[in-house]
Amino acid sequence: MHRRLISIEPTNTSFIRFPIPETLRKRILKLFNRENNLWKSRYCERCKQTDIRGTFIGINYFFVGQQKWSSEIPPDNEQGCVGCFWHDPGTWRASLNEVLSQSEEDK
Repeated sequence: MHRRLISIEPTNTSFIRFPIPETLRKRILKLFNRENNLWKSRYCERCKQTDIRGTFIGINYFFVGQQKWSSEIPPDNEQGCVGCFWHDPGTWRASLNEVLSQSEEDK
């Protein structure tokens, strides 16, 4: 398995020939437009070359792991991508919002 997401443009789903439940489809296919898919691709390529995971708009937050790819995870194991915005933007955003809410409550 390679460090990458399967990405398609939202308007180009005609190649899917069998019904996929919405929740599973969102887990498997991350829908990015062409520009964002290119952006994501560049971050993932840089991560693969440097073992430094990409940030999103300069926010150095990972809901699992740290910015440096764990040496305990082989380079071809997608598990190292978990926690990065580019791997799962929805979960990343929800986790960051939860951290920010807890921070506000602590004030």
